[in-house]
Amino acid sequence: MCWGAGLPGLDVVLYYGLLAPSGASPAIVQRLNKELRQIVNSDDVKMRLVSDGGGPMPSTPEEYAANIEREEGKWRALANKLGLAAQFVIEKQNGGLEVRSSDSWPKLKTP
Repeated sequence: MCWGAGLPGLDVVLYYGLLAPSGASPAIVQRLNKELRQIVNSDDVKMRLVSDGGGPMPSTPEEYAANIEREEGKWRALANKLGLAAQFVIEKQNGGLEVRSSDSWPKLKTP
């Protein structure tokens, strides 16, 4: 789903995904990815996503991690520009992604 039509430079996309615990076995991650890709490509799931205004976007674990990193960077830059403080962050840890509260994260700069 994409919101922001009519606002120059605003691109807001809603993504759904599954994250495994940090340090999960690559074999397990690959198996989950294979099974989830089959589910996402099923007619029932495709129809549901389309009826909700979206569409299937299956990806590899590496592509999804890169997408999370890109989106996080985009929104961090906007938050910094607006002087907003984060409540949690998702970052790379031990070969995976980890969610941390802002209590352990450096505060954003204010303009």
